[in-house]
Amino acid sequence: MVNVAVFAVSAHVAGLPSAREIAPVLPFAAALAGRELARPLTSVAFARRVVLPVLGVVLAGYLVGLGLEISKPSVPPQASQLTSWLERHHLGTGLSGYWEANVVTLTSGGRAAVRLVETDGGRVIQRGSNLNAAWYDPARSSADFVVLFPGIDGFPGFTSRKEVLATFGKPARTYHVGRYTILYWHKNLLTDLRRPPS
Repeated sequence: MVNVAVFAVSAHVAGLPSAREIAPVLPFAAALAGRELARPLTSVAFARRVVLPVLGVVLAGYLVGLGLEISKPSVPPQASQLTSWLERHHLGTGLSGYWEANVVTLTSGGRAAVRLVETDGGRVIQRGSNLNAAWYDPARSSADFVVLFPGIDGFPGFTSRKEVLATFGKPARTYHVGRYTILYWHKNLLTDLRRPPS
């Protein structure tokens, strides 16, 4: 409870999607609390008469919730429509914003690779840090498409069509896959990609 309260008032919370930052801590905190509090609580007669039945009701509630959750049909992974389309069409490697790049590359196992980019000064640039430099080196890698996506609540998309056209010129083809727009060129886009200042 203390961990959740401290997290909730911290600067790390930027909305509901931030819950993923604290979620791994909660089961470990619950296990630690159980280990530390089980013996003192069960040694008192009042605790045996009141606390244990309450914990039994809470456990039953969790089991009902689990049953309801697993009875619902599963939701396809985020960007699964885009991922399967890119895998079927073998376009190669592309560029996009943070969410599309990470999700597509991960869920496809790297078969459809999309690299992170952002915009700055009206142009598309290589995203800053924690990336493999070879992904953006036109001598070692190539990229021939850009994925545009308007985003969803809580997750911004990559909608910088104007900056994409200013950086790479007019695309040879444009595809529409659900809410995604894929702009395709017959060239290596990495040669026109601006590197961020050091």
